[in-house]
Amino acid sequence: MGLLIRLLILPFRYPIAGIVIGLAIIGGVLATDWDSAPTCGGDTMAQGDICHRLTDTDNSLDKTYDEAKADKSQAPYIWAGLGGVLVLSGAVSWPIRRRRAAARAAAAPGPTAGTPTAGTPTAGTPTAGTPTAGTPTAGTPTAGTPTAGTPTAGTPTAGTPTAGTPTAGTPTAGTPTAGTPTAETPATGATATS
Repeated sequence: MGLLIRLLILPFRYPIAGIVIGLAIIGGVLATDWDSAPTCGGDTMAQGDICHRLTDTDNSLDKTYDEAKADKSQAPYIWAGLGGVLVLSGAVSWPIRRRRAAARAAAAPGPTAGTPTAGTPTAGTPTAGTPTAGTPTAGTPTAGTPTAGTPTAGTPTAGTPTAGTPTAGTPTAGTPTAGTPTAETPATGATATS
């Protein structure tokens, strides 16, 4: 009885499985010859035979040929009915389950098609830490842009004298310094003679 209940619940949980099993049962009903002679323990019965179960001690389950034939004639309707119920239940519950799953997916918070989310880069949008063409990143020198500590052509750096620029403590040509005699200026204590 528990197996029958599980079999009847199956299409509501797994509609495709219910449909397939139901179709298999209906196929088995159609493929079986229900008009043949009944069997008892795998042996074909003849008119006047009695089928006795080994576990029946009071002979209450004994069946004559006619009783076994009547049971066999009812079996296809029972099995076909069970197969039909499985197919019909699966066919009805399948679209219902699909609609419910789609509604759950639509109601669930999360990314939708076409909507970028945080952390998901989209085409044409640079993300933090990702350099793009033409955009310098921190610590990376670009052409024409000097960086700290790197001399460039035409730009003096601290402590390096350049041509035409006097530095502190260094005399240049044409500029007298204190205590240094020049050709036009007499030295201290000396007289200029012509």
